[in-house]
Amino acid sequence: MGTNLSILPVIPILIITLLTLNTINKKIGVVPKNQKYPALDGLRGYMAFSVFIHHGAYYYIYYKTGTLPNSYNNIFDQLGQISVFVFFMITGFLFFSIMLEKKNHDMDWKKYFLSRFFRIYPLFIFLMGIVIIVLGIENNWTIIPPISQRLNELAHWLFFNQVPINGFIETYFLTNKVLWSLVSEFLFYALLPFIGVIFLGIRASFGELLFSGLVIFSFIFMNTIVSLKITFLINSPFLIGILAALLYNNEKLRSIAIKNYTSIIILPLIFISYNYYNTINAVIPYACISISFILISLGNTMFGILTNYNSILLGQISYGLYLLHGVIFRIIFKHLAIDQYIIKDPQYIFWIALTIISIILTIVCTTCYRLIEKPFIELAPRISRRVFRHKSKRTSHTYPYNSAKHK
Repeated sequence: MGTNLSILPVIPILIITLLTLNTINKKIGVVPKNQKYPALDGLRGYMAFSVFIHHGAYYYIYYKTGTLPNSYNNIFDQLGQISVFVFFMITGFLFFSIMLEKKNHDMDWKKYFLSRFFRIYPLFIFLMGIVIIVLGIENNWTIIPPISQRLNELAHWLFFNQVPINGFIETYFLTNKVLWSLVSEFLFYALLPFIGVIFLGIRASFGELLFSGLVIFSFIFMNTIVSLKITFLINSPFLIGILAALLYNNEKLRSIAIKNYTSIIILPLIFISYNYYNTINAVIPYACISISFILISLGNTMFGILTNYNSILLGQISYGLYLLHGVIFRIIFKHLAIDQYIIKDPQYIFWIALTIISIILTIVCTTCYRLIEKPFIELAPRISRRVFRHKSKRTSHTYPYNSAKHK
C-alpha cells in the first residue's frame, strides 16, 4: 500500500484544533496577553502545529515501512524545518527589540534569567516526569545499574540533551528529538548580556556576565556541538530576527508591511519554500522565509489570520504543542496499539487518529498552560522583586564603564 500522504486533510485537522481550543478556553480561561506584536503569537502557534503535523507524517511512514527516512515529502519536511527556523527568528526579534529599548541604560538581567527559567523549565520538568513514567511502564520499572549512569542521563536531559534513558534506545520517540532547539534558545539567551554590553551600551555587572558565561559553558559541555559551519547555519535565524528588530524602527517599511498587497507577495514566497524544496538550508527557501518573517514582524497579519483571536490562543499554547506532542504520540500510537491499525489499514485511519490526537493534545496543552505555564510566568517577576529588591547600586565593575567618569 502506498505511503504518499496528501496535505489536504491537514486543513480540517487545523480547523478542529482551533474549535477545540476555543471551546476548552471557555472552560479554562486562557486569556491572551496584550502583546506588542500579536501577529508573532499567531505565527508561533501555526509553526508549533506544523511541527505536530510534520512528526505525525513521519510516524505514519515509520509504521508503514519500519524506517524513518531522512526526507519524505517537500511539504511535510518543511513543516518541521521551517517552523523551528521561524521560532528562532521570533526569539531573535523579540529579545533584541527589548534590548534596543534598553540601549545605553540598565537592564535587569536577574529578572531576565529568572523569567527565561520559569518560562522554559516548569513544563519541561512536567514532560520529564511523564517520560520517566512511560519509560518505567515500557521497561517494567526495571532500572539497569549503575545508578550513577542513570542519574547522569537525567542530568543531561536537564540541559536538553536527549540521551537514551535506562538504556532504552527509543527514548527519543518520547520527544521526537525537539529538545535540541531549546539548547539553541538558551545559548542565545545567555549571549544577550554580552551582545548588550558590546554593541548597545547596556550595563551588566561582572557577576551577571560570569553567570551568562557559565550557562554557555554548561550547555555546550552537556551537549554534542556539531561543526562550527553547521552550528552557525542552524542558529543563523536568530540573526534574521535581530535584523527584523533593527528594521522595525523604520516607519516607512512598517507602513508597507501592513498592506494587503504585501500579504499577496508573502504567499508565493511561502509556496515556493514549502513546495519546491525539502530543506530550509538552501538559498532560495531561506531567503523567501526570511523576507516573509521580516514583513510579518513589521506588522503584516496575513489578511488578519495571524491576529485572529483563535490564532493568538494557539500561540499561547504553542510551547506545549511543541514539547508534549511526542509523548502523546507515543502513548496513543504505541500503548493504545493504534500503530497496528495504521500498519494494515487505509490511510484515512491515520488521519482519523491524528485528528483525535490533535483534540487530546489541544486539551492537554491548554490545561498545562493554565495550571503550569501561566502561574510560573507570573511567578518570575514576583520572585525577582522579592529576592532582589534590596539589590545594591551598581559599582564600577558594571560594564560598560560610564565614560563620563573617566574623562
